[in-house]
Amino acid sequence: HLEVSLMDSAGNPAPDWLPGPDGVMVIEAPRVISLEVLEPVDWSEFRLGDNVSFRLAISCSDGCLMSLDEEGLEDLASGTVEFNRTMTVVGELTQFITLRAGELTVSDTVILLVLVPPDPLYTLPSCAQGTLYDANMNETGHQEFVCSIANMGSVSTPVRARMGEWSSMVTCSPTTPEIVNGGEEFAFSCRTEGEVEKVTEATSSIIFEWQDHLDGWHRIGSEQWFNTTLEPELGEVPNTVVSGVGGGVSPIAVIVALVALFIIGLATALFVRRRGRESELEFGAVGHVEEQSLLESQASAQESSTEESSPQTEEHTSSASGSEPMVSSEGGSGWASSYEQLPPGGRYEQVPEGMWYIDAEGSWWWNEDGDSWRRV
Repeated sequence: HLEVSLMDSAGNPAPDWLPGPDGVMVIEAPRVISLEVLEPVDWSEFRLGDNVSFRLAISCSDGCLMSLDEEGLEDLASGTVEFNRTMTVVGELTQFITLRAGELTVSDTVILLVLVPPDPLYTLPSCAQGTLYDANMNETGHQEFVCSIANMGSVSTPVRARMGEWSSMVTCSPTTPEIVNGGEEFAFSCRTEGEVEKVTEATSSIIFEWQDHLDGWHRIGSEQWFNTTLEPELGEVPNTVVSGVGGGVSPIAVIVALVALFIIGLATALFVRRRGRESELEFGAVGHVEEQSLLESQASAQESSTEESSPQTEEHTSSASGSEPMVSSEGGSGWASSYEQLPPGGRYEQVPEGMWYIDAEGSWWWNEDGDSWRRV
């Protein structure tokens, strides 16, 4: 049994409605909206800073359009909705989601666990300093200082390079932090610029840092120093810059000049030494000839006095085996065909030009080609 009655908005009955074959009555169920979180599920783990994707299933019983309050998404029809949220808080995080259709609202929650990310893994700074290359020669002589670090891990963080000590003659870039992902590098460069009226030292230092989830900065490696010397213009050469070398000369030119001077000095020393040895050899040879002539004169006088008194037999002993040394008839007593015929008891002396033998009596013998010896 169904009893039907009509009332206005104030609750007053409408008695003029008469049921009958011409009367039509529509009975509608109340509007119902629904919300279900498909992803992520409760207690899913994420790291701080992760961008988490949410997927929802929404519906309205009469096909109405809906909206999500927290995300600001409107005019949503029944079906699947996706959006992203960034994890900005560490710990147990409850995510609220509210679906609205007119005056009707329905809410759901998902509990996530947000963890602190591990520290990144960066290499130590690698730096190089050199002269700027400028095709237009507008920066001739200026110096450039380039440093870089590499992210060797999988954690991405902001990285910056700040100036520890700064010179007005040095400009650097980049000046803002950059996100460095795993496997990427961050490069920072400084260069000298401008003109000076007197010799000026330009000194700067660079400190690399990475940023954690609490916005704190942590140093990467040690402080890197950049030192140059700026000099005034010389003639038409602008902004001469040297590093540890004065006079506006490039380091390569100075090195080449030093090497040339060293070679010239070494050649001069060898030449003087050789000339000194040749002079000493000539002087020694003349002295020994004079000495030997004196000894021979004395020996001749002694032999003359000896021959007058009695016959004398000549005896000569060998230096090693006791055999008599043989003296060639070609050169008399002043020539020996080999070292075995040299007078015993002497000594050898090696000189750059050859070999001398000084016998026990002080006579000098010169080694000639063919292993023969000539007394001088």
